[in-house]
Amino acid sequence: MKFQFFLSLVLYNISFNMSTSYCLLMLGLLGLLAGCKRAANVPPVGSGQKEWIHQDFDDLQRWSGGEYTASLTQERAHSGQFSLKAGPGVDYSLTFSAPFDQLSLTKPRKLRVQAWVWVPEETNNTTLVITAVNSKGVVSWEGIQLANTVKGYKSWQHLDQKVMMSPQLTSDDVLKLYLWQRNGNDNSLYLDDLIISEEE
Repeated sequence: MKFQFFLSLVLYNISFNMSTSYCLLMLGLLGLLAGCKRAANVPPVGSGQKEWIHQDFDDLQRWSGGEYTASLTQERAHSGQFSLKAGPGVDYSLTFSAPFDQLSLTKPRKLRVQAWVWVPEETNNTTLVITAVNSKGVVSWEGIQLANTVKGYKSWQHLDQKVMMSPQLTSDDVLKLYLWQRNGNDNSLYLDDLIISEEE
C-alpha cells in the first residue's frame, strides 16, 4: 500500500510539472503574438464572400471619367437600359474607383469577377482592367481579355473569373476598374450587370 501511494504521488508531481510547463509555454507564445503588431494601414487577410460591387449601369455609383461618358450606352443592355461599352472611338470606359478601406475591413487575396458581356467577334481585344493604385503608382494590375472568356459571340455571355490580388495591398490603396480597347476594333463590346466580390 505504501509503495502504491508513493507511486501515485510521483505520477501526480510529474503530471503537475508538465501541466505547469505547458501553461508557461502557452503564456509565452501569447505574449510573443501580442508584441507583433500589424501596421495601421495593413488590414487582416480577407475571409471572403463579401460583395463589393453590384452594378447594372442604370444607377451609377463611384464611376467617373467625364471624357468617357460615351462608354455609357443604351445600344445594348443585359438588364435595365444601360451598359458599358468599348469600341470605335471609345478606347476607355468610365472608371470605378474606391479606396479599399471603404470596400472591406480585410485584405483580399482573390476577387471574383462576374458580369454579362456581349462580344462581337473572337478577334476583339477589349480588356476589363482591375488595378490597385496609390500616390506612388500602380500596386497591382490584372486584365481579363473578354473575348477569351466567352463561349459564343454576338450574344450575352456570362463571365465568371478569379483575380489574384497583390500581397502588398494596404487599406490606403484604391481599387479601379474599367474597359480598355488596346487596339482599334471594328465593332463595340458591351458589359453589364457587373459583380465584384471578395473570394478569399
